[in-house]
Amino acid sequence: MNFFSKTCAVILLATLKAGPAIAIPPPKEFNLREACRQAVAGEYMSAYDAHKTSDGYLKELEAMTQRVATAANVEKLVLQELNKKVENVSYNVELSDQVIQQKEKVKALEETHDLYIDQLAIAREKLIAMTNRADYLKKNIQTVFDIVWSGDVRNYPNGVKYKVECPKYRSMCPLPLKYHEHLKKIMLKDDSELACARYVSFSKKGAR
Repeated sequence: MNFFSKTCAVILLATLKAGPAIAIPPPKEFNLREACRQAVAGEYMSAYDAHKTSDGYLKELEAMTQRVATAANVEKLVLQELNKKVENVSYNVELSDQVIQQKEKVKALEETHDLYIDQLAIAREKLIAMTNRADYLKKNIQTVFDIVWSGDVRNYPNGVKYKVECPKYRSMCPLPLKYHEHLKKIMLKDDSELACARYVSFSKKGAR
């Protein structure tokens, strides 16, 4: 065994004898502050996306409803002209068939329009709920965080950052006392609510 191999063996033996405290590096402290920030950012961006999706769907549905209504009106005019022809001529099998087919076409368009009207009512209710959710989160989030926007044409939210940063070289610090109640008002779900609740609990011990 050469000198290098002997040295490595000695170091390894000493490390193992010293116990797990030296042999295995301690795990990093779980950063509740960062976990809460990520949870809030994710919750708001999810609500923002849901609102935009609902708004886009409603606009598309409104346009489709209008197109069907326009098509139905056009077909009704065609039906009126056919009915006039029927009145002015003796019984005509071909013309009668055209009237029957046109009535079916108008009926199908009217039924489709009615379905769209029902869907519009549902879509509008959903958009109201999504808008209220996004607005509520934005209002309460901005009491503790600044929302970071993309700054481009879409101006999409890219995340959030605390209004009060930790001291230099520290990633984990208590949240100032005046922000505790504001953070509690951000209605989050599941793990995100737990992360922020734990951060508030941690902050109570050292916040001012």
